[in-house]
Amino acid sequence: MNTHMIAFNLAHKDPEMRKVFQDKRFRQAISLSINRKQVIDTLLVGQGEAWQGAPPKDSKFYNEKLAKQFTEYDVAQANKLLDEMGLTKKGSDGMRPRFDGKPLVINFEVANNGPGADFVDMATLLSKFAAAVGVNIIVKVEDRTLFYDRKAAYEIDAALWIGDGGMDAQMEPRWYIPYSNESLWAVSWADWYDSAGKSGEEPNLPEVKKALELYTQMKQEPNEQKQDELFKQVLQIAQENLWAIGISFPPKMYCTVRNDFFNVPKGMIQTYNLPEPGSGHPEQFFSTRVK
Repeated sequence: MNTHMIAFNLAHKDPEMRKVFQDKRFRQAISLSINRKQVIDTLLVGQGEAWQGAPPKDSKFYNEKLAKQFTEYDVAQANKLLDEMGLTKKGSDGMRPRFDGKPLVINFEVANNGPGADFVDMATLLSKFAAAVGVNIIVKVEDRTLFYDRKAAYEIDAALWIGDGGMDAQMEPRWYIPYSNESLWAVSWADWYDSAGKSGEEPNLPEVKKALELYTQMKQEPNEQKQDELFKQVLQIAQENLWAIGISFPPKMYCTVRNDFFNVPKGMIQTYNLPEPGSGHPEQFFSTRVK
């Protein structure tokens, strides 16, 4: 459902960093500071649509406000939100400090062999956009193994990943609730939920706990209509809080098929949950080419 998702660690070990990241005005401001048209034109060869972490238009869970809010490029409004938070005093370098006066330096971690070839470029652009509103983001490129180790140890300040959870939003809600260790915006909360409180950390935000309770109810509910109603409430909470920041709705992907290779469907669903190309039934593919 998105080419790039930006996650600040709302469950950060440092209380001062957590205080910054948990204020939704900070996330809103960073989102407004991003020139998505520039990203789409330069990194995505002009293909895409400004989009938050939200199910697509043809999903029964489409929420227009969730999808489009804070996607406009508005540096003035971004600065206003950061000022309203109290991050008003800028240093000689033009960067805003934390509430305790120490420098607000955000290490933005990117796996060099992650799911997107343009991730480093995207992170570099984000650092540039954030600097324009006085937020110091330092891009930290690392091996995917180290990235996962640091994520599991709850050491990440912020990170970049792809936007899983489009048409399969109920099965893959990582960007809507802290559901698994892939929920980069609060891995320790996800561990708490996944372990039934035996590990990780209990969320300190009541909105997060409410969304998790709704999702648990949804999994236990046998009626499909009621399941959908419960999940829409989960998405409503996500809409009200903007847990993570999206960049662009991805364009359709294309594949090349030989003329002598048959039974390949005209369209397939791309999702890790199936996983693709499983939905295309590759066991039925065949070729008339003779070696």
